[in-house]
Amino acid sequence: MTSLPQPGELLMVDIPGPTLDDDTADHLQRCGIRSVCLFGKNVQSEPQLRALCADLRAVLGAGALIAMDHEGGAILRPTFWPFAPGAMTLGAADDPALTGAVSAALARQLRRVGVNWNFAPVLDVNVNPANPVIGERAFGADPAAVIRHGRAALRGHAGAGVAACVKHFPGHGDTVLDSHLALPTVPKPRAALDATELAPFRALLPEAPAVMTAHIVYPALDPQHPATLSRAILTDLLRRDWGYEGVIVTDSMGMQAIDGHYGRGEAAVLALGAGADLVMALGRREAQDATLAAVAEALATGRLDPAQMTASLGRLRALAQTFPAQVAPTPDPGADEALFARAWAAGLTAYRTPQAPRPARASCWWLTALLNATTSARPAPTPRPWPANWAPSTTCTSTPSNARKSWTGRPCAPTESPSFWRRPPVTAPRPFRAPSRTCTSPCTTPTPLWMWTPRP
Repeated sequence: MTSLPQPGELLMVDIPGPTLDDDTADHLQRCGIRSVCLFGKNVQSEPQLRALCADLRAVLGAGALIAMDHEGGAILRPTFWPFAPGAMTLGAADDPALTGAVSAALARQLRRVGVNWNFAPVLDVNVNPANPVIGERAFGADPAAVIRHGRAALRGHAGAGVAACVKHFPGHGDTVLDSHLALPTVPKPRAALDATELAPFRALLPEAPAVMTAHIVYPALDPQHPATLSRAILTDLLRRDWGYEGVIVTDSMGMQAIDGHYGRGEAAVLALGAGADLVMALGRREAQDATLAAVAEALATGRLDPAQMTASLGRLRALAQTFPAQVAPTPDPGADEALFARAWAAGLTAYRTPQAPRPARASCWWLTALLNATTSARPAPTPRPWPANWAPSTTCTSTPSNARKSWTGRPCAPTESPSFWRRPPVTAPRPFRAPSRTCTSPCTTPTPLWMWTPRP
């Protein structure tokens, strides 16, 4: 008889801060959780991050999976290492060797502190200019280019000893909604999906240790469920038809695409039943507890197949064994600064077909004269005396300027500081002003300031 796994072994959670407090450590151990995702709130410095990962390893055990979104470009959690360019820059440079080198450098940064799983590269084909969430995270709009650079990125990670994770399967490149905020739909026919969205995943899954699912409905694949909750997509297509044997992890179940439509606990059970190996149960402790309780009940009642869950645990343990969460001696990340600078520069791309301005012709003598006149040195303006009702704010005046309150009568001495002129405060009481409405003395109902007039 197959023994039931602990619910926590099938979940990935986040932790509240830059240190592992006793309460969080007890929660991880008590629930049997083996996987943690780190975010900016968990990162302060390299020594701090290394210490945090060591504490997590001690609590999570030998099968620890410590993950992070470390894509490059806009998606970087640590800010104390040299900044690597994102996928769009690397795609524009179109040098797979450079992409592989940058990806290996990113992986070395993570391995230096003990992170063994990077949620990268992005294999989305960014064909929709109105896409609000992918953009510069994708290698481009050409599936062949995405395959070319995605393969280089996967090999760069593998060479550095960090597990990569391709995302967001089956593809987030042609949406106009952000799944963090809503549930998108991609209403393309299957042939169009095969030619665009699915092409990079199908080509690169044999080299991908893990794949992350998208919270998107693809009616041509499953008209009822988003991919994260779809058995037709995760089991029938990914496992059976394509023969994928790596880890399937969901995107965060706290996104509104899932949480706003299904709820945390029920969605986790549906995702595991659909074929996911690991559910990303991020968020507050109450949400994690609700997910743990729902999965525990589904395991106890047989709603989740014990044999399928055991197979999932086997894949997770194999991933942790192949890419252990151990600190490895790596070169100083500062040494990669020149590599990143070269990659940033290589990705600079002209927009459309810019044209250099033509030299001035003889018929444009007046424009040339005007430009020369506006760019030549002008004589200093003559200081103007201040108005009678204005006074300097210090013992000296300042040099003339365009500001109305800086008219001067004399220049400042070397030991004096220039300052603006100020209108002296009004000390005399203002005369009574009657309201402009029907009342002739102060009204019982307050009247706006602009309604008063100088008449008695």
